[in-house]
Amino acid sequence: AHKSMEKHGHLIGLAHIIQQEKNVFLLMGTNDVTNERSSAMEIQAAQNLQKANPHVAYTFYLQKMYISFMLREYEETKALAEKYFDFNLLSWTFLYIHTAHSFYGGLVSFWVYRQSNDPNWASRGHKAKIAMKKWAKSSGHNFQHKA
Repeated sequence: AHKSMEKHGHLIGLAHIIQQEKNVFLLMGTNDVTNERSSAMEIQAAQNLQKANPHVAYTFYLQKMYISFMLREYEETKALAEKYFDFNLLSWTFLYIHTAHSFYGGLVSFWVYRQSNDPNWASRGHKAKIAMKKWAKSSGHNFQHKA
């Protein structure tokens, strides 16, 4: 998949795959963030996309935030969450936000709030709950298993 994506210029998909592989290796207990399938050019392309494309960066920070949350690394989770929430979610390019983004963003927000007692984090968590309720109400057939 790597070579085909690189050959056809599907760099956004490639950036997501490389990050997912890093996450899997981290969850497996290794800090080796590269593997034999990711060339140096692919990794550099992924890093450049994270800097240049807000959609890639937004997803990158969500994934990294979630992994840090799972590993209970509070300071790293908080720093990544701040970067994640810095995105202008009212921008027309972010109108379609996945429910998983809201769910995990809310989950992390409530955890940071419990650790810091900063009401801004509680507010973010409550906004995520409201978003999930709106989606559940407007798409009951799809949210019966999520709400």
